[in-house]
Amino acid sequence: MKRDWVIFLISLLLSCFVWALHILSLDYMAFLQYRVTVTTDMVGYAPSAVADELLLVRGKAAGYYILKAKGFRSGPMNLQIEVDKSAMTHNNDGSFTLPVQSIREQVMEALGEHIVIDFFDTESLTLKYVRQNYRHVPVTVVSNLDFCPQYMRVGNIQVKPDSVFLYGPADELVQITEIMTDPISYEKLKTPVNGYVGLDVPAGISINRDQVRYSISVGRYVEVETTKKVAVSNVPVQKSLLTLPSEVRVVCRVPFGTRQNAFLNSLSVSVDYNDVIDSKSARLIPVLANGSSIPIYKYEIYPPVVEGIIVEGD
Repeated sequence: MKRDWVIFLISLLLSCFVWALHILSLDYMAFLQYRVTVTTDMVGYAPSAVADELLLVRGKAAGYYILKAKGFRSGPMNLQIEVDKSAMTHNNDGSFTLPVQSIREQVMEALGEHIVIDFFDTESLTLKYVRQNYRHVPVTVVSNLDFCPQYMRVGNIQVKPDSVFLYGPADELVQITEIMTDPISYEKLKTPVNGYVGLDVPAGISINRDQVRYSISVGRYVEVETTKKVAVSNVPVQKSLLTLPSEVRVVCRVPFGTRQNAFLNSLSVSVDYNDVIDSKSARLIPVLANGSSIPIYKYEIYPPVVEGIIVEGD
């Protein structure tokens, strides 16, 4: 008899639990409050500020989300969005006004599938961004890339944006000339890749974004080489310029499938007479010119430096 009661109570508890799950999974209309942090990109101001007003949203949400928002919290939920500075109006008192209707899409994206918004009961948000010292510096990529045989990176790694604004004490900002990315690492690459990477920001410094988008172009190559006579340019009348050596070896990496003979015939190597005049040692770096439309992924000239000798005419 006692065992029957135990089974009955367990069954009752399970039924109540399943019923509660079902009830909480249903959608209900509700008013929910959010404390909004708005991030933007305004030169001379801190990147983020918390709105003075609460954002009141009426919409349809699952019961468990409403219970989480209202039943288990002592205050409004936090919401973080990023907006363009053009959406805000600068007020005479130094604050900024942000119309709520202009950020509907950002709010919907931030809330995800938690709530289907019916309308906002808050017309605008007031934001007070703190003025700060700032500096604009470039982003420098840190990478560790490994490629499959006969594949290589084509061009530089592209990042967007390629520069950021830093905020903090003036004496610390003046010492920062660049911001490094976190290491970008790949192995056995043979196709282009892209993604987002974080930034290594010094302690005590704020930044207008915490990551940048990168893209890495990868191409299959073939290595070709040729020997070219070093041509000279801008030589005055009654003078001549000789180079030692007079010929150099050129090694190029070009796209796989390139018609090698036509490409190699389009190449030329030259030095400029004016560089001899400007150089104290008369050592010149040969310049490679590509007369074709075929891109050169990478090239090297051997030797990389030649000696220029000026010969006076009769």
